[in-house]
Amino acid sequence: MSTRSKTSSTELLYIGGIGFMFEVNPSLKHNLISPDVLASFDGVKESEEVTEDCAFPLPISNTNLRQSIFQYIREEWTVCSDGIFRKCPKVKCRIEHNSNSKSAIFHIDKTLVYENIAGIVSL
Repeated sequence: MSTRSKTSSTELLYIGGIGFMFEVNPSLKHNLISPDVLASFDGVKESEEVTEDCAFPLPISNTNLRQSIFQYIREEWTVCSDGIFRKCPKVKCRIEHNSNSKSAIFHIDKTLVYENIAGIVSL
């Protein structure tokens, strides 16, 4: 049984100044995020501005922009986007949606890799 709802929509959410398309599902218990979103910030030096040109750079050692945007909390069991119960890393970050900024907690869902969405959020 998938966590995807027929009443869901797709919305643009900003993380670290970059827009990502998320499925909005109000019935979702936990927010899910693809590891691809976190990988988007690998290799970007914290002192540099994140732009479209450097959103998907090659990895560079000794960078910590990803760590400053995503705060690792712990691993926790959750239902992934494919409906299977798994132990996933849990992270916290600031998101912006419709000009409102707030802190959000996400479970990193590896089943979202190569999907057309960056994650599923309950907003």
